[in-house]
Amino acid sequence: MGKNPAFGTIIRHRGFFNYNELLTSIQGWYSQYDFTFQVSELKQKMGDTGFEVRGIYEADKKITNYIKYHIKIRFTILNMKDVELAEDGKKKKMQEGTVWAEISSELETDWQGRYKGHKFTEWMGEVLEKYILKYKIADYYDDALTALCLSLAGSIKKALKQEL
Repeated sequence: MGKNPAFGTIIRHRGFFNYNELLTSIQGWYSQYDFTFQVSELKQKMGDTGFEVRGIYEADKKITNYIKYHIKIRFTILNMKDVELAEDGKKKKMQEGTVWAEISSELETDWQGRYKGHKFTEWMGEVLEKYILKYKIADYYDDALTALCLSLAGSIKKALKQEL
């Protein structure tokens, strides 16, 4: 019972991208899949070679009365500069820099704390998780969380205009 690490991936991109489109795609993905999210950290500072942006987006979703998903995106953008590019004959304002995004996820069981407090209820919670729900958690909920993380990674790559 508690939080169990599920899936993680890292996305790296060096080149041109649209910063606003990147943040909008992350927020849009969270909204599309009904996650409750918050920006727990967003720092911007001017460096020697451009802007440096560091941020953490945390989100969670209640799946059942027993299972809850947590997805965290930690991103860093280094050497970000505004540039103007000609795309389809039109000038577009974009950014150039190095983007590093880490997606990590956790599957939390007994998130309401129903099986805590007394030895008997803790034992019942262990029986429920180790014997009754063991394969459903491992085969269904863990795989579904992995699929969601891969979908989020695809959304970020699309916003960065990377090959999928």
